[in-house]
Amino acid sequence: MEKISNIFVEWRYIYESDEAGLDLEFFNNLANAVHHVANKRVE
Repeated sequence: MEKISNIFVEWRYIYESDEAGLDLEFFNNLANAVHHVANKRVE
Protein backbone atom coordinates (compact mmCIF):
# COMPACT_ATOMS: atom_id res chain seq x y z
CA MET A 1 0.00 0.00 0.00
CA GLU A 2 2.91 2.33 0.60
CA LYS A 3 3.69 2.47 -3.12
CA ILE A 4 0.16 3.54 -4.01
CA SER A 5 -0.57 5.85 -1.07
CA ASN A 6 0.00 8.99 -3.15
CA ILE A 7 -1.04 7.60 -6.53
CA PHE A 8 -4.03 9.90 -7.00
CA VAL A 9 -1.99 13.01 -6.19
CA GLU A 10 0.75 11.87 -8.55
CA TRP A 11 -1.78 10.96 -11.25
CA ARG A 12 -3.23 14.48 -11.07
CA TYR A 13 0.21 16.00 -11.57
CA ILE A 14 0.88 13.65 -14.48
CA TYR A 15 -2.47 14.58 -16.04
CA GLU A 16 -1.73 18.29 -15.70
CA SER A 17 1.90 18.15 -16.90
CA ASP A 18 3.26 17.92 -20.42
CA GLU A 19 5.46 14.94 -19.62
CA ALA A 20 5.19 11.87 -17.47
CA GLY A 21 7.42 9.16 -16.13
CA LEU A 22 5.20 6.13 -15.60
CA ASP A 23 6.36 2.93 -13.98
CA LEU A 24 4.78 0.41 -16.36
CA GLU A 25 5.87 -2.54 -14.23
CA PHE A 26 4.01 -1.06 -11.26
CA PHE A 27 0.83 -0.57 -13.31
CA ASN A 28 1.12 -4.09 -14.71
CA ASN A 29 1.48 -5.50 -11.19
CA LEU A 30 -1.45 -3.40 -9.99
CA ALA A 31 -3.63 -4.63 -12.87
CA ASN A 32 -2.70 -8.24 -12.14
CA ALA A 33 -3.48 -7.80 -8.44
CA VAL A 34 -6.86 -6.22 -9.16
CA HIS A 35 -7.66 -8.97 -11.66
CA HIS A 36 -6.71 -11.63 -9.08
CA VAL A 37 -8.90 -10.06 -6.39
CA ALA A 38 -11.82 -9.65 -8.79
CA ASN A 39 -11.60 -13.31 -9.79
CA LYS A 40 -11.59 -14.38 -6.13
CA ARG A 41 -14.78 -12.35 -5.50
CA VAL A 42 -16.55 -14.01 -8.45
CA GLU A 43 -15.81 -17.58 -7.31
